[in-house]
Amino acid sequence: MGVRITSHEQSETAVVALYCSTSDFAFGPVFHGWDAKAKARSYLAFIAETDGRDPRTIGDGDLGRLHGEWLTAKCDADGELTEDDLAEDES
Repeated sequence: MGVRITSHEQSETAVVALYCSTSDFAFGPVFHGWDAKAKARSYLAFIAETDGRDPRTIGDGDLGRLHGEWLTAKCDADGELTEDDLAEDES
C-alpha cells in the first residue's frame, strides 16, 4: 500500500499520474513525455528530500508549490529532466 505511478502510453509519449493504492485516488501533477515515469519518480524523491511528508497527505496547493520547486531544481528550460537526474533515476 502506498504511492504508485500509473501510465498510459501514446505512441512515443507517456502520460503518468500518481495515485494512492489504498484509496485508488490520483493526486498531484500529471507528467508527460518519453521520460514521464522518470519525472514522476524524481518528483517523489524531491518531496521526500525537501518536505518529508507522505505525498498523499499534502494539499493541492503545496503539491503545486513543490512541483514548481522541483521543476526549477531538476528540469531544464523545456521541462525535461537534466542529464544528472536521468542518470540518478536509472541507477
